[in-house]
Amino acid sequence: MLRNWVTHEEYQKRFIEELALLPETEKSRVVSMDKPLSKLYLLNLDNLLTVIKPLYSNTGSPVKNQQGIIRSLILTLDCNEHSITKWANKVAADHLLCIACGFEAGQAPSHSSYYDFIKRIWLASHEQHVKRKLRPKSFTAKPRNKLKAGQKLPPKHSGAVKKLADLAYRGKLREARPEKILQEFLARCKEVFYCC
Repeated sequence: MLRNWVTHEEYQKRFIEELALLPETEKSRVVSMDKPLSKLYLLNLDNLLTVIKPLYSNTGSPVKNQQGIIRSLILTLDCNEHSITKWANKVAADHLLCIACGFEAGQAPSHSSYYDFIKRIWLASHEQHVKRKLRPKSFTAKPRNKLKAGQKLPPKHSGAVKKLADLAYRGKLREARPEKILQEFLARCKEVFYCC
């Protein structure tokens, strides 16, 4: 169950109020992080509600801070942090990062919430992903025939493109796009930036 979706205007208002209450020592960090903070301040995630809501059931334990997790994942790129576990601990311990992501002080989610969110937006099964990674790669030998100058090898799978085109024309291609929701995210965020 999705709960407490904070609008972009509310986030911006709370962001400014919280920054004004920071001590002087933290304000120098705000200046040094002006570009990432500006990016998060302008990033309107209201369009993503229609994409995220179907990922959660209407019953069960409610989740919160999904917008904050998205902002936090964007901020990881600007801070060059590649470990979600380390990043989640860093955000939980840093008041400025909590403000930037939209978390309340002391209520930043743990790394398991980040992984749960990523698992929901990536439509592939984790077990299939692990099997594919662990499957040994097949070895293909190089062709033994030496080609003369200007000669090409004959195609190994002649007619493969025609078969795929026929399947696409009939609408029978497999729908295996685990990145579909992530692409919708990016498209909606792109719309927001073009509107600004």
